[in-house]
Amino acid sequence: MDVFGLKGNDEGVLDYVTLDEALSTGDIEVREVDGGSSVSNIKVVNKGRSNVLIVAGELLQGAKQNRTVNASLMVAAQEELVIDVACVEAGRWRGRSQVFGGNGSLSHATLRGLMLRQSSEALRACGKPLSDQAAVWQEVRRKLDAMRSPSPTEALHAAFYVHGPTLNDLDQRFRMSADCCGAAVAINGRLAGVELFDKPETLAKLWPKLVSSYAIDALEPDGMAGPAKPSTQMSHPAGSLAGFMGPKPTRWVVEERRRCPG
Repeated sequence: MDVFGLKGNDEGVLDYVTLDEALSTGDIEVREVDGGSSVSNIKVVNKGRSNVLIVAGELLQGAKQNRTVNASLMVAAQEELVIDVACVEAGRWRGRSQVFGGNGSLSHATLRGLMLRQSSEALRACGKPLSDQAAVWQEVRRKLDAMRSPSPTEALHAAFYVHGPTLNDLDQRFRMSADCCGAAVAINGRLAGVELFDKPETLAKLWPKLVSSYAIDALEPDGMAGPAKPSTQMSHPAGSLAGFMGPKPTRWVVEERRRCPG
């Protein structure tokens, strides 16, 4: 796995906190929708005075079944939203509480890529970032099997639990420079994803979750062997990234490569 830090010339001015920060202070509550439950929707209540960033792929644990967020969004201070999610625990529909907690992880990169395509197509077609639940469950089952992480309820978080020590070690190896506001990740020489934020502070806060999201795919025997396998070859990484970033590549500077041996 190779990681390339990205530095930008501009920095955002919007003030916000991450979901993990808001959950830790009790400023945000994430729960099943009122008047019953829906597999594809949950309710977010921001009780605090700060905007809260929720990124696509956030894993939410608890309530009636674990979910993952379909698309990134900003929840304004004092705002309540019903958001689109997908279930990542097919074998459970029960719980003593209606409230979710974060588990410090994002869905693995293969699933995030799959859901990005699904939600983007749905957004264009019907104005909502919907996902294909059957396809999500299929990818979760494939991932648990590939990572040899059995779960009686087919919960995706089991893979992160089983491989937690290795993922923590990789987090220590892949340290990002303090002035980077984005990163590109390649697995087995192929572009796996690009993460961009408006300021370095946000990347720093989310970096451990992002590293684990990609690393758990790199740990598969064939490295990202799932259906969302990327096709962009990275034989010349800086040039490939410049093309990927669009017609104004000078806005972004590719930092040195950081590689995990083996």
